[in-house]
Amino acid sequence: MTNENEKNIAPDHVINDFMIRHTDYPCIIVTKNVTREGVVKLYEKNKLVWYLAFHDGNMLEYKEGLIQYGKNKIMIYFSKLENENVFKLKILNTLDSKEIVYLLLRGIDKYYTID
Repeated sequence: MTNENEKNIAPDHVINDFMIRHTDYPCIIVTKNVTREGVVKLYEKNKLVWYLAFHDGNMLEYKEGLIQYGKNKIMIYFSKLENENVFKLKILNTLDSKEIVYLLLRGIDKYYTID
């Protein structure tokens, strides 16, 4: 039996996108809060496949998004915390990609905020 928090880890459409692209149900790692710079690095160096954004007249402010991380079975869902300039990451992956996930986690370590 799942509780309400487990159901809300990632939106259904994100889980479905992962399953369509990678044919497996994902394992999910939730990170500590990450700075905007960390999220920008991730989507600049990888493929942004979906986003929800607000346009203020000059630029887009991403509220949520989904990143395909390299050519691996890894996708990163990010969501902006309300009234803050930090994001929560959910790393969707398969068991065969866990070593790459550990490297990814070490790489984003410098972008964690103090919670």
